[in-house]
Parts: sequence; C-alpha cells; structure tokens
Amino acid sequence: MKIKDLFKKETYLRITLRYVLFVNILIWLSISIWHNFIFIFNFKDLHGLDKNEEPVSFNFRNWVSADYQLSVEKYLINHNPMSPFFIRLNNQIGYSLFDHLQVSEGVIGKDFYLFDTRYVDTYYGRDYIGEDSLRIYVEKMKFVQDTLEKLNKEFIYVQAPGKASFYPEFLPETNSLRDPERTNYFQLNKLLLEYKINYVDFVPYFLAAKDTSKYPMFTDTGIHWSKYASVYVMDSLNHFIESTRNIDLPDMYIKDVDEGYARFDDADLESVANLLFTISDVRYGYPNYDFEPRDNKKTPFVTLVSDSYLGGLYWGNWFLSFSKESQFWFYNTSMFSMVDSDKIHKYQLDQNAVINKSDIVIVSSNEPNIKGTSWGFIDEMYDYYKYGKHVVNNKERIEFLRTVDSCKATLTDKDIERAKPYMESQHVSLDSAKKILCIWKMNKSIF
Repeated sequence: MKIKDLFKKETYLRITLRYVLFVNILIWLSISIWHNFIFIFNFKDLHGLDKNEEPVSFNFRNWVSADYQLSVEKYLINHNPMSPFFIRLNNQIGYSLFDHLQVSEGVIGKDFYLFDTRYVDTYYGRDYIGEDSLRIYVEKMKFVQDTLEKLNKEFIYVQAPGKASFYPEFLPETNSLRDPERTNYFQLNKLLLEYKINYVDFVPYFLAAKDTSKYPMFTDTGIHWSKYASVYVMDSLNHFIESTRNIDLPDMYIKDVDEGYARFDDADLESVANLLFTISDVRYGYPNYDFEPRDNKKTPFVTLVSDSYLGGLYWGNWFLSFSKESQFWFYNTSMFSMVDSDKIHKYQLDQNAVINKSDIVIVSSNEPNIKGTSWGFIDEMYDYYKYGKHVVNNKERIEFLRTVDSCKATLTDKDIERAKPYMESQHVSLDSAKKILCIWKMNKSIF
C-alpha cells in the first residue's frame, strides 16, 4: 500500500467518525421527541414531582420578571419523558462517586445510612429553643389537660423518637460537641414530668429494644420508624388508652410477618433521592395485621394532632380502634377522617367544636418537631378555654379566607376542572369546591 493511499484511508476514517459522532448526538438530542410518538422507554416518574403544576399565566409583568419563562422551562423539563432517566443518572453519579445526596435536607452517614439534616441538628441541639419557651408551652399544655379532664376528656402527649438519637453511631463526622441537656427533647421531657402531663415517651422504649427487636426499628434509608415498629407502637398506645380510660378497644392481631426490602415510607429518603439503583439490601419485617370489629365495643372519639410519625399509624388503619368520626390533624393544618374521602383544611371546620366532641385528644411530635410546639394547637386551645377565643374568629383565619376569595377570581378553566372532584368528595357546590382548591393552592407545602 502506498503512503498516499494510507493518508486517504485515515482521512476517510476521521470523516466517518465525525459523522458517526454527529449522528449519535442528534439521536440523543431528539430521542425525547421520538419517544413521544413511539414510546421507546418506560421510565418511572420521579418521586415528589408534581406534574399538575402549570406555568404561570402569560402577562407583561410575568414576562419582564422572567417568571413566565422560568415556569415554562420547568414545565417542559418536568414533562420531558427522558428527564427521569437523566436526573436519576445525575443523582446516581453524585451518590456513587462523590457521596452526595441530591436532597435538600438529606445527608449520607456512616455505612451509607441516610439522615435528614433536621434530625442531625436536633441531636446536637442546634434547634434548641430554650427552657423558657418550652416551659410556657408546657404550662399551657397543663391548663388544656386540666380543662379537658374537668370535661371528662383525656389529654395524652406522645413523644416519638428521631433516627439520629436512635442511630448516633452512624451519624456523619462532625466537629459539633453535644450537650444532651441543651436539647429540646431533654428539657421537654423534664418539664412534662414536672407538670405531671399525661404522656408516653417512646424514646427510651425504642433504645431498649434496639438490640433485641427481631427486625430493625428504623431503616437505614428512611426517615421514620419502620413499619414493623409502628405496628407495635399502635398496640402499645391502645393498651395505654385502655388502662387510663378503663375501656375495651377492638383488639389488634398480627397474622404473620412478611420479610422484604425497604418499601413504602421505610425508604422515603432514598425515594426522594431518585437514584437509578437501590442502596440497601437489608430485609425488614412487614406485619400483616387487622382489628376486631367495632361491634359491641365502646370506641372513643379521638382527635390526633401530629406529624407523620403517628400520622403513619393513622394511614396504617389505627383509627379502626376508635369511633368512625375520629380525626387526624396533620401538622394542625390538614384534617383527615375515615368518614371523609379527602383531606380538609383547618379553616374549613370549627376546630373548637371538634375538640368539644372528642373523648381523647392526642398531641404527638418527633424530636425535630418539638420546636414547633404542636404547630399552634396548644396555643389555640389555651386561648379558647382560657379566654373564650374561637379559632373560627381569629384574625389570621379571616385574612386568609379573604385572600382565598380573591384567588377564586383568578382560576383558569383547567383549575376549575381540578376543583370539580371536591364537589363529590366533600359534598359541596362548585363555588365551595373552587374555594377549597384555592386554599390548597396557597398551602402547597401541606399536600
């Protein structure tokens, strides 16, 4: 072969390679377009993505501020069929190569245990609100408890543990020093004893069972206590209520326990991270349980004010132990019951009237949420029983509903279609359904 022929061949190969690379780039850039027509792939949606969110309305102000352009860009990215794959790929690279978790409040601990940073901050006392603030909170709680007792009602405070205090040995390395007495949990626990509050503390119970429980009480990739642990919390609370109220609740019975990898909320932090591959191969316990029928049982009307820890018990059918009308107030904002098929905002009902109908009022919080002091619930009940102030008459509620009425006038035809399901689920008119939609549009963080 002559040298000039060799050069010709190399030139041909270079040009061919360029064409191949160019065509490959075009294919990858256009694959999302082709996917819309022939559905090449079937990617699982990203966890936590709200595809119902529409771009902001087009007008001069939104155009000048770039709000319209940014909202359209976000909408197109969220609805790109290839986005889930590339986002998961990016997140997996960050996790596998750089020990980075693409979660705003997530962090990787030792042995790949995942933690919510709020739990870590609580463990080290970084969110400590001080003894004075907690004392005011417990003093009001004591007044509410004593008032309810005079009305033949029972008040119970339930303290849920946090993952960081349960697994401190797996926390990420830090230079922070910890003073256990300067934590919200320590001070609140001391004050609850001092003021003789009727309460159940699951923190020491969980720590005592840490090495003896057949299945883990917390998972390595979740935030909450495990489903296995929540079932036993359910049973323990029922026995506690039976003893304090001298009643017989429907018994809960466990039929068997399945074993499997983390699922449901047991892998909630991993789910939010949106990775390509699962992190843990640990097998957890998933009890199959049921409750006795309510027939011939005197089931109390219970109102539960809690975060997602005892909320998980509600969604796990715990309220089959109580009256059908019992209510769960999620963060004292979203109200749920087994009678209504949809959530209700706190400003859609008379909270004071509900408490007056209740036989038992339960307030619960995990360790990081102690600083929230029951999300205003104790303050509201204190003001009601001490000064006669109804929640339905407070200025915040009145102003909020005034803003909701203004929102109704801005609803699009698509918004109105989204509102219509509320007509059936909450048995209301279209105007009321539009009002409900506006309430939740203004409370996106409570969905």
